[in-house]
Amino acid sequence: MGIARRLWDQREEMRRAYEAVHGTDRAWWPLQHPGVVLDAVPSIAHGACLGCQWLAEIRWEPAELARMALI
Repeated sequence: MGIARRLWDQREEMRRAYEAVHGTDRAWWPLQHPGVVLDAVPSIAHGACLGCQWLAEIRWEPAELARMALI
């Protein structure tokens, strides 16, 4: 449970930073599903989306996961 909480907290922190730049109205975001790489857990990185609530569980290259979120 601690790992999930750390990843979620990092995602929320990144979402707030994104909203500080682009606003809280998702209709005005440049991307509806901005991809990020969560690395709050040492040696494990996860792709995630700031626009919805998914975290990638498979261990692909984190940069590739972030790019997939842009599609």
